[in-house]
Amino acid sequence: MTNYQEDFKKLWLYDRLKNQLSQDSVSHAHFFVCEDEFSAKTFSDLVARLLLCENMNACGTCAACAQVNAQTHPDLFILPKEKTFMVASAAHVVENAHKKPIAGERKVFLINNFDKANESAQNKILKILEEPPKNTFFMLNGTNDKKVLSTILSRVQKHFVPPFKADELQSILKNNNVKFNQNILDMSDGYLGRALALAENKDFLHSYDFVLNMLAKMTSSKDIINFSAEFSERSLFLLRLEILEKVFRNMLLIKNQSENLIDDASVLLISPLSAQFSNLAIINILNKIIKAKMLFDASVNITSITDNLLLGILEDKFLWK
Repeated sequence: MTNYQEDFKKLWLYDRLKNQLSQDSVSHAHFFVCEDEFSAKTFSDLVARLLLCENMNACGTCAACAQVNAQTHPDLFILPKEKTFMVASAAHVVENAHKKPIAGERKVFLINNFDKANESAQNKILKILEEPPKNTFFMLNGTNDKKVLSTILSRVQKHFVPPFKADELQSILKNNNVKFNQNILDMSDGYLGRALALAENKDFLHSYDFVLNMLAKMTSSKDIINFSAEFSERSLFLLRLEILEKVFRNMLLIKNQSENLIDDASVLLISPLSAQFSNLAIINILNKIIKAKMLFDASVNITSITDNLLLGILEDKFLWK
């Protein structure tokens, strides 16, 4: 068991499922959804361990947990073996689901990134989810429940894995010797996987400073050329869009005196910028940032996306003053 799974045990959702297991009322199939892939995978893996643990607490020390740690437990099937859950993976589930558990009372199928499975693969396991063999459990996870068939969702318990509170996340990072700053905490929105990824990203701090500097110094259309090339660097484009979106969301919180900001440092950095934009301008700009992400996903030219976005920011800034 990873150190982080011990931290996920502190979430209220874990306690609820643990209580259901102790009362023998836990559902046979679950779908754990979270915008943070790391959290969705880690939590569903934790629940799989909970179901197999001899002490019913994912203790990490019993014989069953030791087998899970060594990836040798005969009643735990982790899929997909390939990159995506395909029809062959679904067939493997159906074939093995009807076999009795070997080492304990329960058998668990852990299916990662189920939302990326195609329709045929999802349909393949419909019957087994509808009429599951006794003591067989299915743990599915993903980041987007809208990509899962409604017929699947109607046969599982859907859970949203919650983020950690700011102080909880800060404590987790400190306890695991992860180097971070307040900007990382702010950008992560309480999601551990996002915080870990940002902490490992050597370009994050520079990109954050670049975005703030751009917003401070971009006062006319002539200034766009000074920032467009760097902003549109392909490997960092999505990161900078995420930072830009977070900065404008924080502006909105500051202007409306919200208590949801993580720390005073964010207020000090962004307050001078927020004074330059009206609420309506910020809302319109946030919509433009969302559109820029969609255009990037659609493989539209990045330079074109960037130029239109930066020009749009300036237009909204002055149009809705």
